[in-house]
Amino acid sequence: MISDDTWKFVEQAISDLNLSQEVSFKAASTIMVAPESPILESAHVCSLLLLKALGRLINDDEEWLEWWVYDNDCGEKGFVAKVDGVEYKMETMDDLRKVLSAGKVVH
Repeated sequence: MISDDTWKFVEQAISDLNLSQEVSFKAASTIMVAPESPILESAHVCSLLLLKALGRLINDDEEWLEWWVYDNDCGEKGFVAKVDGVEYKMETMDDLRKVLSAGKVVH
C-alpha cells in the first residue's frame, strides 16, 4: 500500500517532470535542436532516472511509472490495465495508484 504522503510526492514529481519536458522540447524546437540531440537525450536519461527512483520508493518492480509516462502518455492514451480479471481504464494518477495497489498487473 502506498501512503497518501508518498503518493502526493510521486504525483508532484511526475507533474514537475512533465512540465520540465514540455519546456525542454519547446526550447529545443525554438532553437532548432534535433530530437536526437545529446541535449535532449541527457534530459531523457535524467527523466528515466527520476522515474526509476520514484519506482523504488513505491516498490514499483514492474516499472509501471515508466509505462504510465512514456507508453500511456500520463493517461492521455487511456490504455487499459487488467488486474485479477478486472479491467481499469488508465486515465488518471488515481487509476494508476489503484492498479499499483491491486496486485499483479497485466496490460
